[in-house]
Amino acid sequence: MRLSVFSSFLLVLFVTEYQPTDGATCKVISTCEPTDYTLDTCNQTSKICDCKAGYASIRSGCGKKLDTPQILPTLHNSLQVMAKANFKLLCGSAIDVVDYEFFKNGTSVKNGTQYEDTGYGDASQVVYFSCRARVGDFYSDMSPAVKIEVIGTNFSTVNPKIFVPVTKVFNMSEVSLQCHDVPMGYAGDVKFKVNGTVVDSANVTVSPDNATLPVSCVLMSTANPTEEIAPSSDGKLPSLTTVVENVTVIVEGHDGADTVVIKGVEYPTLVCVTSPPAEYLATDTTYQWKRNNTNFGANTTEPKYTLSDVDSATATYTCSVTYPGAPSGNMSRNGIKVIRSDTYLTKPKISVSASKPLTGGRLKLSCGDARIPDVMYTWGKGDAVIPRQFDRVLQLDDLTAGDNGDYWCSVTNNNFVSTSDAVTVTAGSTLDKPVVMRAGSNASNPDVVSGGSYTLTCTTGSVTVGMNYTWLVNGTSKQMSMSNNYSISSAAYGDAGNYSCKAMFNTLAADSDIFSVRIVGPGLFCTSDASCSNVGNGYTGKCDTSAKRCTCSNHYIMKGAKCESEYRCF
Repeated sequence: MRLSVFSSFLLVLFVTEYQPTDGATCKVISTCEPTDYTLDTCNQTSKICDCKAGYASIRSGCGKKLDTPQILPTLHNSLQVMAKANFKLLCGSAIDVVDYEFFKNGTSVKNGTQYEDTGYGDASQVVYFSCRARVGDFYSDMSPAVKIEVIGTNFSTVNPKIFVPVTKVFNMSEVSLQCHDVPMGYAGDVKFKVNGTVVDSANVTVSPDNATLPVSCVLMSTANPTEEIAPSSDGKLPSLTTVVENVTVIVEGHDGADTVVIKGVEYPTLVCVTSPPAEYLATDTTYQWKRNNTNFGANTTEPKYTLSDVDSATATYTCSVTYPGAPSGNMSRNGIKVIRSDTYLTKPKISVSASKPLTGGRLKLSCGDARIPDVMYTWGKGDAVIPRQFDRVLQLDDLTAGDNGDYWCSVTNNNFVSTSDAVTVTAGSTLDKPVVMRAGSNASNPDVVSGGSYTLTCTTGSVTVGMNYTWLVNGTSKQMSMSNNYSISSAAYGDAGNYSCKAMFNTLAADSDIFSVRIVGPGLFCTSDASCSNVGNGYTGKCDTSAKRCTCSNHYIMKGAKCESEYRCF
């Protein structure tokens, strides 16, 4: 019976073809090992472990989904196009997207960063566009389809919008008006009005005479340049102010951060950001920079400061603004903390679940021993970042030669990046020879106390989910399972012998060398009284040098490797 069970068991393993799997699989074991973004639940239909909300299965586990994009016109345009005019469409999505796929009436028509087309003949032609974003082989959901309306001679559906870039300015500031939602391909003039009167330019100087007055834009006929064909509704010019309402400091390129970490060779630029913005303040406005609340340098008309060698230490930077009528001559607000460090984050180290992974097996790579709070993880292979993979643990199931390469990970916090050394992954076709050891601190000790317990482990560098182990004692098969452990709870002299294991995966197998187990008499081994000192209750502290065992106190007897009370019920 043992032989027939073993033979049928091996037949299950005769699988030779493997295809790369997206996501962590649960086809061999129905439970899933959770990571940051892989859940512990298994989809029983796909046999793929579920992902956290907002994440989807990718080759290396669960990757963050791309935002659903939307079809956008070019700057300041609407989703209308003039008849027979050329036009461009964009696909708006996440900043790390490198490519898009455009669809025209449901059919894929273009891969790239934008779509260009020629105008359509008349307004009766109906065309819908949609798009999806792509990073590597990872796609977003499809955008909602939008209709491109063709505009002929009828402008009744054209509704341009006036755009005023700011709501408050200092006296005599110049604002640049813009007219948005203009049909793509429109070639006529756009005029601007202040209080109903056409002005010569889109650039308007705001003064007490025109502040808050109505402002609008209008599209003019190409056939008759004096004819207004599509006016906007009214907006209004900014109001005048004499107060800077807010002052903050940012590091250029790191908007919104209140702490930025820079390395010793980096010298970023600080920007004193005001409301209203600097271009709408008085012309004689000056800026004073402070380091840890102490002024440095002279007042300047430039709202920027580039760090230099004198800014070598960690510091908090603020700025104050001086302008005519400023309260107490200046204003000071919270700044930004700039930490200068080359070791802000410890360099991460990658650990692998198998040192000699097998084709068709599972390989897990971990970036550090545990997740670091407030840190973002990034993975890469070779010179390329693995798109949308932000998990601390990278998991590759059904490993193939296509997964071979050098893998690295990075940790990022407060704009500081620390990158690991690379580890090389090679999918092998030979199962690494297993080694039998005792579990625990006595890994190579063959002596097991009579009545005691022991566990042997079968360890291979090719370990993977789906690996099976057969244990042999004195050449006879004793146990076959997916556990690499073999345990005896109460050792008897008959358990002594030669132990070995066979590790098996798919059609591959490898045998360990023999590990000999000796069953010795009960008691705690010793060579002198010093060996029996402070070993616990029930001992006299003396060593019986002839038996080489620590002696037990009165009313205690040797049980396994311990002296236990003779009144205890076993």
